[in-house]
Amino acid sequence: RRSGEVASSEIAGGNYSVCAYYLMANRELGYGLTADVHHKLRCKYDLGLERRVRAWMEAVTGCPLPPVPPGPDGMHQALRDGVLLCRLVACLYPGRIPPPSRSPAPFKQMENIG
Repeated sequence: RRSGEVASSEIAGGNYSVCAYYLMANRELGYGLTADVHHKLRCKYDLGLERRVRAWMEAVTGCPLPPVPPGPDGMHQALRDGVLLCRLVACLYPGRIPPPSRSPAPFKQMENIG
């Protein structure tokens, strides 16, 4: 089945809770509580603080951060693999952490962050 489709046997069988969960789990982000939470998070995000943090990270590491669009999605994209965070920690505390993994595998990226 494709996302959002419900088999007729689920409806006919009276298994409505599974149907409702299946439909709700695949709903777009623009509806209900999920949209409210995302909106509140975006309203709290401080672009000025992001600029200051980016400038501080660049000053400490001596390397420019990758150009990404401002906002939480862009900063997430820049820091997602953990390489920049490892570089920052290595500059603050030399010799305390191993070199970061540059593997695209998600578990390796999590090792960089954890």
